[in-house]
Amino acid sequence: MDLIELEKARYSVRGFKADKVSDSQIARLLEAARLAPTAKNSQDFFIYVLKSEEAMAKANDCSPCMYGAPLALLFCCERSEGITIPINSVDFPQMDAAIVMTHVMLAAAEAGLGSCWVGFFDEAKTRAAFGLPENRQPVGFLPVGYAAAAPSDKHSESKDLNELSLIL
Repeated sequence: MDLIELEKARYSVRGFKADKVSDSQIARLLEAARLAPTAKNSQDFFIYVLKSEEAMAKANDCSPCMYGAPLALLFCCERSEGITIPINSVDFPQMDAAIVMTHVMLAAAEAGLGSCWVGFFDEAKTRAAFGLPENRQPVGFLPVGYAAAAPSDKHSESKDLNELSLIL
């Protein structure tokens, strides 16, 4: 399957089977993260792999959007390692973590796993639950597993390209 077909096929999974994600699949997702582009290859991100029942209970306490996944990845940006460009207000560490999260989301889809990008979480609870150091900012959770739910009705809706782009 080429990238466009993969992007068309993947969807935000909001219901997961109880089947575990294998350690080899987790390793492949982490390799996709390591290979993802970051500003000046700073790799200013950190990922918490939440696979124990205790870790998933904490994740469920931080966000109502784990959807019964057997695994979640918590993506953080490293504030002390990020690139700063003084001529604009781009937040590169946060952007880099989002890029990495996207690459992992696509790698999960390629492996036959479902996922859902979750930006709805309590930051204070997340920091406390996982003992995040001050310089590590949580960016999002990615629950991962085998889909038990079909895509929402909105999955196939898209704006026209002329509403999303302008060729100059």
